[in-house]
Amino acid sequence: MYCIVDYSDEAKRLCVGGTDNLRIYFYSDNHELGEVRIYTESLYKKLIENQVNVVWRPKFGMPNECMKEPKRKILFGRVKMGGGGL
Repeated sequence: MYCIVDYSDEAKRLCVGGTDNLRIYFYSDNHELGEVRIYTESLYKKLIENQVNVVWRPKFGMPNECMKEPKRKILFGRVKMGGGGL
């Protein structure tokens, strides 16, 4: 098993960052997506302590895909996705 920390699909579409929009994607050894969980620092630390391979994808405080978009599309702000809407 291994995990990838990345932004949710909604965050990528809206070009918003912040830890509220991070997800942990769990993959099997066969590279099949299993579970997707909301990122928490405690879960991340637990994975590291249990020696699970974790790939950290975010580099710029917002989805990497947004850095390729025209600047007028990038929304600089924090929007929490899920739960009760925007």
